Amino acid sequence: MTPILDYRSRQTVVRDQGTRQACVGFAVCAAHEWMGSEALRSPEDALWAAHQMGGRPDVEATQLLHALQGLSKHAHATERAWPYGSPPWPAARPAAATEAAERRPLPLWAEIARSFAAVEQELASELAVLLSMRFVVGAWDAASGAIDAPPGEVARTGHAVLAVGTAREAGLESVIVKNSWGDQWGVAGYGFVSRRYLESYLKRAFVLGRA
Repeated sequence: MTPILDYRSRQTVVRDQGTRQACVGFAVCAAHEWMGSEALRSPEDALWAAHQMGGRPDVEATQLLHALQGLSKHAHATERAWPYGSPPWPAARPAAATEAAERRPLPLWAEIARSFAAVEQELASELAVLLSMRFVVGAWDAASGAIDAPPGEVARTGHAVLAVGTAREAGLESVIVKNSWGDQWGVAGYGFVSRRYLESYLKRAFVLGRA
């Protein structure tokens, strides 16, 4: 893939959610860190904030919308204040994560159209774009990080990632995404979601502005 827009060099370290349903927490943290955070942000805090806004109280997986709403209301704690897994969801917010010095307001955000063009437009303005997509089993397995599937495939679960650029190869367009499966997945933790996959399986997209 030949990058057209490529902000991978501006990103914080790729992290690993492990076996937990925590992709929303990591995607929102990656976006907030890119848009001006002075420190790594806490995925646990993002999950906690999301569950204050809605969703099933017995299910860890949550929605990007709830995480953005919750962090806008409660601000976003640092990873230092609430490290991943210590304690894990569904714990109450630790005292350290409530301290003003450890929390930062979330930048302004908005929902955008579910299209490649809309995502590319926001990325051209150097803004973070969060993607919630239906997860087609097998489409995310390529060692190259290339993610593609024809429309109509079975997708029973979802996945959230951060868009950090666009790329083209032989006329095919892709969105470069930062994943949360560690740096051994894809290309040092990044993948390439084809335009076909994006426009077939994208559920919602949000842009996060600079702090």
